Amino acid sequence: MSKAVFTKGSILRHILVMTGANTIGLVTLFTVDLIDIYFLSLLGQQELAAAVGFAGTLLFFLTALSIGLQIAMGALVSRAEGSHDRALAGRYCSNTLIVSSIVSLLVCLVGWWYLPDLLSFLGAKGKTFEFAVAYCNILLPSTPLLAVGMCAAAALRGVGDARRSMYATLGGAIVNAALDPLFIFGFGWGIEGAAAASVMARVALLGIALMTLIKVHRLPSKVTFKDLTDDIKTILHIGGPAVLTNLATPIGGSYVLKTMASYGDSAVAGAAILGRV
Repeated sequence: MSKAVFTKGSILRHILVMTGANTIGLVTLFTVDLIDIYFLSLLGQQELAAAVGFAGTLLFFLTALSIGLQIAMGALVSRAEGSHDRALAGRYCSNTLIVSSIVSLLVCLVGWWYLPDLLSFLGAKGKTFEFAVAYCNILLPSTPLLAVGMCAAAALRGVGDARRSMYATLGGAIVNAALDPLFIFGFGWGIEGAAAASVMARVALLGIALMTLIKVHRLPSKVTFKDLTDDIKTILHIGGPAVLTNLATPIGGSYVLKTMASYGDSAVAGAAILGRV
């Protein structure tokens, strides 16, 4: 039986708690990029910060996709929980995780295939272009991990577990902050080390969120192919508009970055740092 957390107690308290936890999680997620730029800036090459700026703008399109799908997850799971239908909540949870992984994988493959063209379109060239390609080649394949991890965290919020959802995103940021100096300076990996640390952060986010869903809430359930095909329309009905809405920011950001690129790597590096702040 579902606890239906949101059907009892103060509405204002629910709003403040869930909004606060989600805000901390999202800010933490974007802080990861800022951490990368900070440590890379210590190497004294503006091309590195500029490369992360170009790569981050491109990868932000995929992050926006993940945010849109996690909105669908939270809406569907919380609605089923409010109806005291844990079986339906588990079904929505499992199917949204599957849809999220498939969609993110497909978009990731397209992005990886056209990676040089996309970075060139944004204005990356020379050494900055090489650094950006190296960074994306490591981080881009881990995009499905981020998408599924964010959806799993949204499912936790859907059942009212704001605290553990926040822990998942905070855990990823802590892993990234701890591994960045080790990989960048200790191992001497440079920008590849920053990308590797971000990959490990995504693994941590996914692991914490999924472990909590499975061990604590026992939410994901076995589903059939028919259940999946029946739910795809429902998931995309909510997730589709949410994805399109979230794409507005990276589209605007890419236009600004492309314009900045005409003024050189220093301008791009400055824009990348300011954008994350």
